[in-house]
Amino acid sequence: MSKTPQYKAIAYEHSHGKEYYLGTGVAFSDSIKKAISAAKHRAYGDLAREENEASDSGVSVLATVEVFKGAKKVYFKSY
Repeated sequence: MSKTPQYKAIAYEHSHGKEYYLGTGVAFSDSIKKAISAAKHRAYGDLAREENEASDSGVSVLATVEVFKGAKKVYFKSY
């Protein structure tokens, strides 16, 4: 039987070029730092893919990270 990771991190990266773009990343880990790092990496990759598909290099305007332990939000940062 495998153990369920304790933390779920969700990251959002927003940018603005000709349009607004949003990249989303989700990661699970027993380490809050590893979950955040992986989620941010996935969100940035998703954002880069969106901008590339639109041939519109945007300027980063906002990033948001939420971390949950079970159903309880234990961390939130928007920068």
